[in-house]
Amino acid sequence: MSVQKDLFAIFKKSVQEVSPKAVIKKEISLKKDILSVASEQFNLKKYRDLYIFGAGKASVDMAKEVEKILGKKLKGGFVVGTEEQKLTKIETFASNHPVPTKRSLKAGAKLKKKMGALGKKDLFIFLLSGGASALIEDLKGSLSLQDLKQTTETLLGCGADIEEINKIRKTLSKIKGGKLAQEVQADGVVVVFSDVPSDSLEAIGSAPMYQSSPAQKVVSEIVKKYKLEKSLSQPVLQVLENYKARQKKQKFPHHIVVNNQVAIKAAQKEAQKVGYNSYALAISLDSDVKIMAEKLLQIAKEAQKDTTYKLPACLILGGETTVNLRGSGVGGRNQELVLHFLKGLKKRAGISFFSGGTDGIDGNSPYAGAFCDSTIYQKAQELELDIDSYLANNDSTNFF
Repeated sequence: MSVQKDLFAIFKKSVQEVSPKAVIKKEISLKKDILSVASEQFNLKKYRDLYIFGAGKASVDMAKEVEKILGKKLKGGFVVGTEEQKLTKIETFASNHPVPTKRSLKAGAKLKKKMGALGKKDLFIFLLSGGASALIEDLKGSLSLQDLKQTTETLLGCGADIEEINKIRKTLSKIKGGKLAQEVQADGVVVVFSDVPSDSLEAIGSAPMYQSSPAQKVVSEIVKKYKLEKSLSQPVLQVLENYKARQKKQKFPHHIVVNNQVAIKAAQKEAQKVGYNSYALAISLDSDVKIMAEKLLQIAKEAQKDTTYKLPACLILGGETTVNLRGSGVGGRNQELVLHFLKGLKKRAGISFFSGGTDGIDGNSPYAGAFCDSTIYQKAQELELDIDSYLANNDSTNFF
């Protein structure tokens, strides 16, 4: 088997281990009238009806698995994802990601209405995963959809990390930062698939069910740090300027049932299985792609000489890099990271690199990620492909 195929097999296994099919049946169970959700237990005899709600890129698949477990005990529900699936009792809605559209507003309004209609004797499970920030929205009155789109595109391309991005999003929203939770009278529990390196409940999906208002000072610092006053619309800047943090008591327990560490452990185990000495690195992919690529390449070069690493070695890490968008090409943070790595790797043999998103989506491309080694570099030279020009245009997909 080639190194490239080995790395794909390792990545595939990590994806399988964080899939709803693998996770949900471990975390949710029903025995007669006792519903177990992570460490919580609910006696369904105390409630009138049981519902499923949710939002995120993985949430529809999560709902599909939960529906199988709950069967006749489930009354109904509404879940927002990137695609519709025909489920038995749960209505699904396809919204848009990573830039919100009219469907995001429609999804947000419908979710608020349905959850707001629950009574005090009802019970719900809310399925939250990454991507909810763009998939559901309810804007503050002075803002337009165009304001939201332009703000999202600016934040995704300015180099801000996901936690900074979501702090700004919350200030503009009437659904994020726990505002959705304020609409609900019923009892409930939130099941979370974390896509944030820190596993911060304040950041995942912009926390629709978790009270988290960023401090005014923090919002101002983010605006100054990325010079957003020059790129955001006046209505958005006015909302940010007038923003005041509000703290309310958290109502619903949240349980993170899967995160990046689960994927890393699965990858490490699979790497051993296919013949590598695998090492989980104690660092996170949490900075600019160019800086991160240089750091990883240096680690790989040192690992070739360092007796700490027994060859053949597979070094594994996870997280989420940031990208400064300057061009209009097709790509994503994973592919751009690999292209920066390739630029530094050149013809050096013995090092291969793969980076991919476990949700199968990388930026505005139809791919999950990319692979590189010295043979890729040599082929690029033969085809007279200028790596710098592709990087300048953020066009990693077309390069690979």
